[in-house]
Amino acid sequence: MPIIVLQIMLSAAFLVGGLSKLAGAKPQLINFKRWRLPPSMRMATGAVEMLGAALMLLGIWTHGFAAWGGILLGGTMIGAIFVHFRAQDKISLWVPAIVFLCVSLAVTVNYASYLF
Repeated sequence: MPIIVLQIMLSAAFLVGGLSKLAGAKPQLINFKRWRLPPSMRMATGAVEMLGAALMLLGIWTHGFAAWGGILLGGTMIGAIFVHFRAQDKISLWVPAIVFLCVSLAVTVNYASYLF
C-alpha cells in the first residue's frame, strides 16, 4: 500500500510540473532561459513529465505502467541533475530532482518484475 502513496505523490508533482512547463508559467520560462535551453526543450520536458505522471497513475491498477513511468521520470530527473550541474546551480536546487529520482527508482524497483 505505501508504494501507491508514492505513485500518487509522484503523479501529482509531475502533473503540476508538466502543466506549468506546457503552459509557460513565468518561473519555468525564467529557469529555461537561465539554463540556456530552448522553448522546445521546455515543452518536451513538460510532455514527458505528463506522460510519466499518467503512467504512474495507470500503474496503480496495471503495475507495469508504473515501472515504465518510473524509468521515464527517473531519466528525466537524471537530465535535470545534469542541467543543474551544467548551470553550476547551488546544491539546494538539485535536491528536488535527487528526491524525485530516488522515489521514481523505488517505484520502478518495486514493480520491476512487471516490466517484461
